[in-house]
Amino acid sequence: MITVTSTTKGEGKSFVSYNLAASYKALGKKVILVGADLRNPQLHTRMGIERENQGLSTYLADENFNDLDALIKKGADTVEMDYLLSGAIPPNPSELLMRPRMKELLERLKERYDIVLIDSAPLLLVSDTTALLPLSDLVVYVSRAQYSDKNIFPFIKELQNRPNIPPFGMVLNGLLQDLAPVINTDTAIATAIATPINTTMAMAMVMEVMRRTNNNSKKIIAI
Repeated sequence: MITVTSTTKGEGKSFVSYNLAASYKALGKKVILVGADLRNPQLHTRMGIERENQGLSTYLADENFNDLDALIKKGADTVEMDYLLSGAIPPNPSELLMRPRMKELLERLKERYDIVLIDSAPLLLVSDTTALLPLSDLVVYVSRAQYSDKNIFPFIKELQNRPNIPPFGMVLNGLLQDLAPVINTDTAIATAIATPINTTMAMAMVMEVMRRTNNNSKKIIAI
C-alpha cells in the first residue's frame, strides 16, 4: 500500500497519486486509487467526474455498511484503474480514519488488488493522514518547486524518524524545465522534469524510487 501526501495543499499530491496509479495500471497491475483526503478532496476534479455523496466516508461512518462493491467504481476498460473516492465531507475526518474499520478496509483492498494507492490529506495542516502512515508500506511525500516553504523540511525529517513510519520517497514536483535538475544532497538518487510531454517518464522515475525503498534510506526525486 502506497500513501501519497504533502505538507500543504497545492503541492500536487493528487496529480502524483493519479498518474502514479495510472502508471502501475499501464504495467498490468490491478490498481485501486483511494481518495482519503476527507476535508478537501480533489481526485474527482483530476479524473473529470462529479464527487458523489457515497464513498470512503460512508463506509467508515456506518458500522453496518458492508457493501464495499457499491462504493468502488470500476475502470471503464482494462486500461483504467478502479477507484474509491472520499464521498461526503464528514465533520470528523481524523476520527473516521483512526477507526478500526479503516484498517479492515485496507486489508480487504489488499486482498483484491496488487496496488492500493491512497491520496491523503496534507500532513502539516491536519492530523488525518497520521493514522494512515503506520498502515502503509511506502510513503510518497510531495513538495513543489517555487511553492513549498523550505522551512518545512525539518518537519519532514522529524516525521521520518518517528516510530512505525514506513520508508519515504520524496517527490519534488513542478521543477521548471529551464532550471538544472540538480539536488546537492546525499539523499538524492534521481531527477526528472515533469512537463506535459513527459509525465509518464517522470512517474516511471517515481516508481523506481519506490522500488528502492526497501533499504529504508531517504530518497528524493525531482519531477
